[in-house]
Amino acid sequence: YTGSVSSNSAAVTVSAAGLQGLTDGQSYTLTADVSDAAGNAAAQVTSSSFSVDSSVPSISAIATSALSWGASLNATEDNSNGTVTVTTVGVEDGQTVTITLNSATYTASVSSNSAAVTVSAAGLQALTDGSSYTLTADVSDANGNAAAQVTSSAFSVDTSAPTVLYVTAAENNGTFKAGDVINISARFSEVITVSVDTPHLTLSVGSAYDVDYNSGSTTEYLNFQYTVQAGHTSADLDYVATNSLDANGATIVDDAGNTAILTLATPGETNSLGSAKEFVIDTTAPTITGTTLAANNSTISVTLSEAVYDTNGGSGALEVSDFALSISGGSATVSATPSSISSSGNVYTLGLSLSGTPNGSETLTVKPVISSIYDAIGNAASTTQSNNTVTLYDKAAPVISAIATSAFSWAAVLNATEDNSNGTVTVTTSGAEDGQTVTITLNSATYTASVSSNSAAVTVSAAG
Repeated sequence: YTGSVSSNSAAVTVSAAGLQGLTDGQSYTLTADVSDAAGNAAAQVTSSSFSVDSSVPSISAIATSALSWGASLNATEDNSNGTVTVTTVGVEDGQTVTITLNSATYTASVSSNSAAVTVSAAGLQALTDGSSYTLTADVSDANGNAAAQVTSSAFSVDTSAPTVLYVTAAENNGTFKAGDVINISARFSEVITVSVDTPHLTLSVGSAYDVDYNSGSTTEYLNFQYTVQAGHTSADLDYVATNSLDANGATIVDDAGNTAILTLATPGETNSLGSAKEFVIDTTAPTITGTTLAANNSTISVTLSEAVYDTNGGSGALEVSDFALSISGGSATVSATPSSISSSGNVYTLGLSLSGTPNGSETLTVKPVISSIYDAIGNAASTTQSNNTVTLYDKAAPVISAIATSAFSWAAVLNATEDNSNGTVTVTTSGAEDGQTVTITLNSATYTASVSSNSAAVTVSAAG
């Protein structure tokens, strides 16, 4: 290869073909020769040796597993710096790896053919939610051989937390009693995953009642199975408040790992359970609210708290066999089953079959037969009731015991001394209440006294 001298310097061009003909990994020297214009030749000079390095380094494929945030960047991960791990081949320690993401560059030094490149939190936060991104990586070896640029696998940015869209239930509108099941669902804005089965939804059913999570992980729904309990009541079933959905120790996240926001619509407002469904919770059984006895003891009228039926399907008129009668005390007895039944609204008039004559000390009790009287939803009246007793009217005539002369204060003979003072006649009764009046008649004159403990001391005047 030749070149002309100018001012004692010559720039000699070595062809690319000549350079490419050199062997990778070998060392070479070159020689230089020149003569002056008179033909005097300079002593040949041999150059210092140089080596040939034409091996190009490489960068391994960058999968999303090399990204500290994985295949999706969430709202928590972009609050901190991220890391991209780049693996190289044929790159000396200390060489610089450069990655480019969203037009921003980040660098790190190679060590043992690996570089952990830090991407700032600000850089991650600058990425657009809902978009996908790739990054590129570049590196050269110490001799300037540049590796082919590598583009990573794409990752998505999802920094939006899932939210509750609405709460609803599978069942149709209606009234529910104790033991009935209502399947309630909270619908989220995207698929969510529940770590453990501990979330609960607090319902307002006369008091706060927690319903445990039932299913729904890896879907858009959290499902809760509510079994109506005795004593629960609601005119329009709903949860207690906007914070009634509680993770209760579980993590609820979307596919990107964003923690769900569990705030619910205000109870009764659009998207609430109360707005979506008209569920009445009625676990109150019908009760006897009052009883009235006919003056002749022939019937008892029973008032019930609501419309009732003799089947739990809300149909069938009550029958005599739906009631049981009993008597305590006194002398009369009653047939356990009413002799007749009629009704007017919620008032049922039952016929009484009495044996013996009531003396007024009998307590008549009426109560539902077990599992015989139901309200429209199927709540059964209890056999234990209040307001379900009456006292029979006294229909037994009192009795006056025989009055012997020993009952007269003057005995069998009234003498001249005894008739100077009032006399007394002691009358013994049976079945006459205290305070009732005993009347005796003597010689067409009447005298009275009040009964006390079935006895009356009647005063007969001296004049009489």
